Amino acid sequence: MGSDAGLSLVELIVYLALAVVVTLGVTTMFVSGVSANTSTTNRDLATGQAQLISTSLQTGIRNASDFTVTDNLLRARVATGASGWQCEAWAITSGGKFVHRTSSSAIAVPADFSGWTVLAETAQGALTGGRAFAMSANRLEARFKITVGDAGVSIATDALAQAKGEGSPTTCW
Repeated sequence: MGSDAGLSLVELIVYLALAVVVTLGVTTMFVSGVSANTSTTNRDLATGQAQLISTSLQTGIRNASDFTVTDNLLRARVATGASGWQCEAWAITSGGKFVHRTSSSAIAVPADFSGWTVLAETAQGALTGGRAFAMSANRLEARFKITVGDAGVSIATDALAQAKGEGSPTTCW
């Protein structure tokens, strides 16, 4: 008699079911890949910001003749060369930003941190009471966490103020 020229309804349903299973598998892998990429990007950004801050703190304090800590505000008198000095300050704001500022004159405790350079958008101190900085004689201890998206990077660093010399400014606070 006649040959089957098309698909039966059962074959069509089986093919559609297989297509749905394959499509779901591919979609799941794609979404998983995008999520992993986002997490990796966030971790890389947090690591970069934490490294920038750590390097800035270590360089500043090692080149400092003196520094002071007030809550989450660190201010230092930093040597800039053979005979130059500047004031530098780092802080974690009440809004959680890690900020930095340099000045040729003393840096007072600010009412707000407008005009300061933002080094990280989301930071929190990791010392007792949520503080980021502690000092003991001429040694700084800094502990903080930088967060970008779902990724957080913790930093623990210490630095010793070592600069000596005379010059202006005589104090930075």
